[in-house]
Amino acid sequence: MFEKLQIGQNKKLAFYLLLLLSLVGYYWLMYESPREHFFTLILIWGGLFLMYWLMIKSKPNNRDIWIAIMAFRAILLFAIPTHSDDIYRFIWDGILNLEGGNPFEKVPSEWMNMGSHALVQDEFLYKQMNSPEFFTIYPPVCQVWFTLGAFFYQKGGMLSAVVAMRFVTLLVEACTCILLFHFLDKSTKKLSLYALNPLVIIELTGNLHPEVWMVMGLIGSFYYLKRQNLFISALLFAVAVCAKLLPLMFLPLLLFYLGWRKALLYYLVVGGITIMAFLPYIDFETLQHLVESVDLYFRKFEFNASFYYVVRWIGFQVKGYNIIAKAGPALSLVTVTVILTLMVKSYFDKNGLNGYIKNVLVVLTVYLLMSPIVHPWYLTTLVMLGVVSEFKYPLIWSFTVILSYWAYQWADYHESMILIFVEYLLVFLFIFKEKSKIFE
Repeated sequence: MFEKLQIGQNKKLAFYLLLLLSLVGYYWLMYESPREHFFTLILIWGGLFLMYWLMIKSKPNNRDIWIAIMAFRAILLFAIPTHSDDIYRFIWDGILNLEGGNPFEKVPSEWMNMGSHALVQDEFLYKQMNSPEFFTIYPPVCQVWFTLGAFFYQKGGMLSAVVAMRFVTLLVEACTCILLFHFLDKSTKKLSLYALNPLVIIELTGNLHPEVWMVMGLIGSFYYLKRQNLFISALLFAVAVCAKLLPLMFLPLLLFYLGWRKALLYYLVVGGITIMAFLPYIDFETLQHLVESVDLYFRKFEFNASFYYVVRWIGFQVKGYNIIAKAGPALSLVTVTVILTLMVKSYFDKNGLNGYIKNVLVVLTVYLLMSPIVHPWYLTTLVMLGVVSEFKYPLIWSFTVILSYWAYQWADYHESMILIFVEYLLVFLFIFKEKSKIFE
């Protein structure tokens, strides 16, 4: 009895030692290590993932896990994002909303050239922005969040804006964790695989990416599908769509899971809420700008891709130039084909909610593998789906994706094809290892 108690106390002590070391790591990473310092980043990143694995292996009790979940996020409250410059576009869009403008109407460079007629001319934000020549792609839920940040930016500067946006983020992440906890039948061990994952903490809480809303909306939609409350599920799915348009491609997968009558009602709720959310912004011109932005995503931008880089290399050998304008949209057709294939498969398999979620995981995986651009925060949704459907390769990918940060050491974002090969080699090895679960 005494020995068991002593072992339990030793494990608890080890857990809190790991927690303390992790807190030091998160502080060092988010407050003291800009993304240009690749070797520092990879050292801290590796340490955080090692401690993440050891903490889970130590079998902590429920209370300890919840303390760690809150502590790792709370320490980042005052950290201004340095690993992503998206925050400056967020605040820019928010200022336009505050001034009665439409973020979808003009690109930032147009506003800067309008002189006294401009609704926003913030030199600091403009110089920090990574896409001043492109229209915003952030849907209405994001715009409301950005507006809050802009309000505090105008009152107290960048730190005030970040703290306000992060406070909302913490509330959204709390909702995500609670919904996921109940969806997983109150398994804190499974919850910890998501909620203690360093990628999730750094990219959602730390770098304030809108995927935080999408993850919450999707897990909420799954939870209420499980409870057979279609209206609340559709409402939360619409929240995910109004944060990132990406979940729209998951809607066809519901057809044979719900049956066409229920699926049609689900689509009407999601579509109705999405249209109402976009109404303050959308006319023909702004709709055209939004479509143009999405199209540019597939035709212009490249970062940390897998299959796309192989196709691009072939294009250089055959055509002698970068074929992104054709390769990007063409590879997206692979995802469409997978969606249609899984729809047919689900009609015959009748695998229920678990089958639907696994199909969502597969579609998102294929989409990311075919995409010309895969930023680390894109994987946070995949991590949640992997935990829910018990796949390990999203966790491996969440670790290896740090290798993509090699590119930020140079002003022109020079990528290392060797490191990208290593990143995806490890991912594909685990996908191959779990192939039987994917195709069952």
